[in-house]
Amino acid sequence: MTPETPAFSASEGEYSRVRESSNDRGRVERHSTSTDSPVSSNATLVNDEDRLRVEVYKLILSPPNQQTNDPTTTDTQVISSTSQPTFSPFAAPFVPSQTTLYSIPAHPPPALVLQDKPSWLSSFWQGTTTGVYAEQKLHATRMVEARKWSFVDVCSLAHRFSWQCATPDTYGPFARAVYDALNDSCGTWYSSCFCFYLKKGAIESFEYAWSNIDPMKADKDDYTFRISCFVAELYAVDLLSKARVHECFGKVLHNMCSLEHIHILWEMVSRGKESLWQGPKSSQLVTAFTSLFARRTETILGATNTGPPAMVATKEVNDISQMIHNWHNQPSTAISTTQKSIWAYPS
Repeated sequence: MTPETPAFSASEGEYSRVRESSNDRGRVERHSTSTDSPVSSNATLVNDEDRLRVEVYKLILSPPNQQTNDPTTTDTQVISSTSQPTFSPFAAPFVPSQTTLYSIPAHPPPALVLQDKPSWLSSFWQGTTTGVYAEQKLHATRMVEARKWSFVDVCSLAHRFSWQCATPDTYGPFARAVYDALNDSCGTWYSSCFCFYLKKGAIESFEYAWSNIDPMKADKDDYTFRISCFVAELYAVDLLSKARVHECFGKVLHNMCSLEHIHILWEMVSRGKESLWQGPKSSQLVTAFTSLFARRTETILGATNTGPPAMVATKEVNDISQMIHNWHNQPSTAISTTQKSIWAYPS
């Protein structure tokens, strides 16, 4: 009698073969049996579960970053014909260093290299450093003809005079030379733009300087002195109206608080010349100015200790009063040579 063969299911045989092949870390073989049927749903479910167990077992025993000396280990990965980058969960995290984030090139790109100074700028400096008007006209003509001026360029040039009025003796006359050169070479439009923004920048800078007077630093405020002289010189070269200059005188009288301010006022009166106190309605201007001027200077001189600075200031006060009185009694000879501006403000 033939002994009965112990019956076993497909799942049991598969499980035993999985355990026997667990030492083969690179490959899992599945031998087909006569009892496995493609239509058997039970075998299919069990086989899928066993595959998952084997895959997890392989990950635990042989991680990708661990090398083994087992000669029986083989690679069972199938390389696709089209290789694609894969993401490894075991890769070290990328942490950017400070050098990577804030690295600065050793040399700047060519676009950032500073260009040479424009050719017209040298003529500008030469014109503002000479006191000879014929030379100023020559430098102004060279400056205007050195480039093609746009509206923005002319406006910037006008503001440059107010920002950099470093030499009061020359900046006013050179501004007049530039105005004439623009009028001759570029036309009335450009000269009117230059004159308008020249006056606008000078008046705004003057008002700002005198609205921020610090009594403790009055003797060190060099810009207030320079912009005040520049305003008076603009009137002397017929680029600023008389009414505007007298408004500036009023600003000085209401804000002056030191002996240095008396000297600034003396400079303004001296540079503005006699025509400031002549012409129609000049009597009202002279009376209003001298009355307020006497009260303000008396207060300043009374609060100052006697000494050389006070003596100089007292002499300048007398000079201002004497100059205004003499000029007012002379006949007016002022003749405007500036063309009427196309701009309505300032007059």
